[in-house]
Amino acid sequence: MKILVIDPSPHFLRAMCNFINALPRCECIAATSLDEALEQPAVQEVNLALINYSLHNAGAKSAAHRINLQVPTAMVLLLTEDGADYYDSCLAAEAHGCLAINSLRSDLPQLVAGLAQELEKECA
Repeated sequence: MKILVIDPSPHFLRAMCNFINALPRCECIAATSLDEALEQPAVQEVNLALINYSLHNAGAKSAAHRINLQVPTAMVLLLTEDGADYYDSCLAAEAHGCLAINSLRSDLPQLVAGLAQELEKECA
């Protein structure tokens, strides 16, 4: 499973990629900006995109909208401080939902496992 992470912090990206790459059958694709992400050929194969909430407005179109256009099969989630407080604005930004950054360690493996099961069903 390919997981795209877009965040302006190189330190956060490095930590996320180390964490994601340690998950079974997962590969991290990292970018510090939406434009950088969209320039990478591997973005076409992404199953999950995790985008820093601060990047949700990228010009006239939201970052989630642009990823959805490029990779319509990918699940797009915005990374926020508190998922519950930002949920409605994430949906308004055309994301599928949001994840709280402070709960990524526990929530991301479960999300990836569930998404992997869905993908396996689609391929069967």
